[in-house]
Amino acid sequence: TPCRVTVRATAVAVKPAKGDLPAAGALVSIDVDHAIIDTVKKAEDSDALIVRVYEAYGQRGPVSLTFGRKPK
Repeated sequence: TPCRVTVRATAVAVKPAKGDLPAAGALVSIDVDHAIIDTVKKAEDSDALIVRVYEAYGQRGPVSLTFGRKPK
Protein backbone atom coordinates (compact mmCIF):
# COMPACT_ATOMS: atom_id res chain seq x y z
CA THR A 1 0.00 0.00 0.00
CA PRO A 2 1.50 3.37 -0.97
CA CYS A 3 2.10 5.88 1.79
CA ARG A 4 0.93 9.41 1.11
CA VAL A 5 2.21 12.40 3.05
CA THR A 6 0.73 15.86 2.66
CA VAL A 7 2.72 18.84 3.89
CA ARG A 8 1.58 22.44 3.54
CA ALA A 9 4.38 24.75 2.46
CA THR A 10 4.35 28.39 3.50
CA ALA A 11 6.29 31.10 1.68
CA VAL A 12 7.40 34.09 3.72
CA ALA A 13 8.83 37.31 2.26
CA VAL A 14 11.85 38.63 4.15
CA LYS A 15 14.08 41.66 3.76
CA PRO A 16 17.53 41.07 2.26
CA ALA A 17 20.30 40.74 4.82
CA LYS A 18 23.68 42.43 4.56
CA GLY A 19 26.91 40.49 4.48
CA ASP A 20 28.55 37.72 2.51
CA LEU A 21 27.36 34.14 2.37
CA PRO A 22 29.69 31.19 1.90
CA ALA A 23 29.71 29.59 -1.55
CA ALA A 24 28.46 26.34 0.02
CA GLY A 25 27.28 25.28 3.42
CA ALA A 26 25.39 22.66 5.34
CA LEU A 27 23.18 22.60 8.37
CA VAL A 28 24.99 19.48 9.55
CA SER A 29 27.58 17.19 7.98
CA ILE A 30 29.12 13.85 8.91
CA ASP A 31 32.77 12.80 8.70
CA VAL A 32 32.42 9.22 7.38
CA ASP A 33 31.04 7.54 4.26
CA HIS A 34 29.42 4.59 6.04
CA ALA A 35 26.80 6.63 7.92
CA ILE A 36 23.95 8.69 6.53
CA ILE A 37 22.16 11.66 8.09
CA ASP A 38 18.53 10.73 7.59
CA THR A 39 16.57 13.40 9.45
CA VAL A 40 17.19 16.75 11.15
CA LYS A 41 14.23 18.21 12.99
CA LYS A 42 13.15 20.15 16.04
CA ALA A 43 11.75 18.04 18.86
CA GLU A 44 7.99 18.29 19.27
CA ASP A 45 8.07 18.74 23.06
CA SER A 46 11.17 20.93 23.53
CA ASP A 47 13.65 23.15 21.71
CA ALA A 48 16.03 20.20 21.24
CA LEU A 49 17.35 19.28 17.80
CA ILE A 50 16.95 15.66 16.73
CA VAL A 51 19.48 14.24 14.24
CA ARG A 52 18.79 10.71 13.03
CA VAL A 53 21.80 8.89 11.63
CA TYR A 54 21.97 5.33 10.35
CA GLU A 55 24.87 3.12 9.45
CA ALA A 56 24.99 1.95 5.87
CA TYR A 57 26.85 -0.74 3.97
CA GLY A 58 27.06 -3.05 7.02
CA GLN A 59 29.87 -0.99 8.56
CA ARG A 60 30.04 0.31 12.10
CA GLY A 61 32.22 2.86 13.79
CA PRO A 62 32.34 6.24 15.46
CA VAL A 63 31.12 9.34 13.64
CA SER A 64 31.39 13.07 14.24
CA LEU A 65 28.73 15.60 13.28
CA THR A 66 29.73 19.13 12.34
CA PHE A 67 27.11 21.88 12.46
CA GLY A 68 27.20 24.92 10.19
CA ARG A 69 26.17 26.99 13.23
CA LYS A 70 26.19 26.21 16.90
CA PRO A 71 22.82 24.62 17.77
CA LYS A 72 20.76 26.70 20.21
